[in-house]
Parts: sequence; C-alpha cells; structure tokens
Amino acid sequence: MESLERPITTADHLDAAWRELAGPWGFSIARVWVLLIEPEGTLAHIMDVNDEKDDQRPDDVMMANLVRVLTEVMATSVPEGSVAVMRARPGPPATRPLDDAWCAALHRALRSAPFRTWPVYFATDTTVGPASPDALLDRTAG
Repeated sequence: MESLERPITTADHLDAAWRELAGPWGFSIARVWVLLIEPEGTLAHIMDVNDEKDDQRPDDVMMANLVRVLTEVMATSVPEGSVAVMRARPGPPATRPLDDAWCAALHRALRSAPFRTWPVYFATDTTVGPASPDALLDRTAG
C-alpha cells in the first residue's frame, strides 16, 4: 500500500491513495470510505462506513450524524487534520441518480463541517475519481 504510506498533501496524492484503496477488485456493497489525514499529510485512519443498503438514499439526519462523528473523532484524534470521503459501489462506471444524490449530500454536509475537507470522490468496480461537478449540484434547493 505504497500510496497510502506517502503523505497526502496534493490532489494527485489523494487520487493515488483512493485508487490504491479501491484496488483492482471492485466493491461488494455500497459504502462510504473516509480518510482522516494529519496536518502534515500522514494518513491517520481509514474508516469504512458501510451500514447502508445499495438502494438507500442519503438524508439530512444521516449526513448530520456522519459530520458529528467525524467532528468528534477529528477533535480527539486528528486535531487540525483534514477529511476525505469517497462514495463507492459495485457495478459499471456510469453514474446513476442515486450516486449523484450521495455525492451531493456528502459535499453539502462537508461544506459546513468544522474541519478541513478534500473533494468528494466516487468509485465503482472499474473507476475512481473526483465526483463530477454536475453530481455535486444541490438539487434540493429551490
């Protein structure tokens, strides 16, 4: 896990870390991965949040709980650090409305978090990359 052992200080470093974490084998269930990163870029923790069903839509309560837990963990374990998240699911690379809903909800929740964050990522069995700008649009407004 060479990329996970190097400091994450740039977008390219984060991209390499997510690609290594995803690996070539894909995913068996939908999940949200969280990287807690020390201020100097050292990877402090990897969290696998997989208590969702493949077809479960994110909601405000779920996102608020995620940010609350991350805030507590960051304050006690990685003060002044940053958080990166990736929504991952099994299947082909084409995004689906549910993928966009997850990426947008994560983006919205992290925007208001009291810690530094990185761009939201999205992965499938064969692709890993930053969530598309279209996926991050707030479709709940207006």
